[in-house]
Amino acid sequence: MIEKERQVLVILPHPDDEAFGISGTLATHIKQGTPVTYACLTLGEMGRNLGNPSNMIDELNPSLVITFYPGYSVHPDHEATGRAVVRAVKRIPKEKRPKLHCIAFSNNCEEELGQPDIVHHIHDSVKEKLGSMGAHRSQTGFFFDEMVKRYEQGDPDTVKRVEIERFWSYKWDD
Repeated sequence: MIEKERQVLVILPHPDDEAFGISGTLATHIKQGTPVTYACLTLGEMGRNLGNPSNMIDELNPSLVITFYPGYSVHPDHEATGRAVVRAVKRIPKEKRPKLHCIAFSNNCEEELGQPDIVHHIHDSVKEKLGSMGAHRSQTGFFFDEMVKRYEQGDPDTVKRVEIERFWSYKWDD
């Protein structure tokens, strides 16, 4: 069961970043009646037009912020976004900070961060997740249909990859 939140703010750099690893979690929050705001910081143009996560965090006062884990998200735009969000959230006094759940997928993330401490089983939101992924055919066209076929056939690795979404709570050093 995914904990009900007051407000979720997702801050990612590209229009398709939510689809692959967190769209089932977001769909579940929405089904629970939680407001979810997705701040996409670029138009998908490799880091141009970065937004301002600090003003959004102050305005929305989320109980949960989701972004990339700095140092463990491979792509330069993912890294820059994660760093900017961490800096913005760190400015908030500890007792008022929202939870910060981070997406990590570098080859060394589990070795250095340990196992993810937030694991969501999103079976009830798979339809929405697949719809989100399918909406980005320019990114998924070469594997999407085959993945859906394997999922429908019950391939254990594919079912796990689709139905389990993993996050790490950000480890504050203050």
